[in-house]
Amino acid sequence: MTPDRIAACRRERADVLAFCRDLDTAEWQRDSAARGWRVQDVLAHMGSGCRVLFGPAALKVMRSNDIERTNDDFVDVRREWPAVPNVARHADIWHNFESLSEFRRKNELLKDLAADAERKETLIERATGWTNRTDADDFHAEGVTLFTTEIHPTSDGYDFAELKTMIAGRDQNS
Repeated sequence: MTPDRIAACRRERADVLAFCRDLDTAEWQRDSAARGWRVQDVLAHMGSGCRVLFGPAALKVMRSNDIERTNDDFVDVRREWPAVPNVARHADIWHNFESLSEFRRKNELLKDLAADAERKETLIERATGWTNRTDADDFHAEGVTLFTTEIHPTSDGYDFAELKTMIAGRDQNS
């Protein structure tokens, strides 16, 4: 039986996107196992490697006497790319945990970048952390459809009051 390499690549892409989907800003910036590279840099390397193989930069790779330096060069171009352009190109969901005004600014950028990548921005779900009902209503009005929260134990067990508020808000907005 011949292996289905295209299906394997699609599965690998889905796995990488699933991993990236849940990274917060601190995790994106965290040092990786590759010395001198953050998680963001490793992902930039993976993305640039895929693009290089199918473009004019492939000649640079083939002629390189120092592939590590060449890889660094490709990553340097993408090193400071924020998460939003990568979300616009590849992701199905965007987790943003910033203020409403910053969300609005980045959401507009996301829409423009998705259009540039010839993607429907409406296919990218927006998510943020739950703070309170009023903020949730404002975020929902801006397109957020997924809210996350943490429930911590107390000496009396768990307090689910805020979760009940979240569910009531969800039901009202459905």
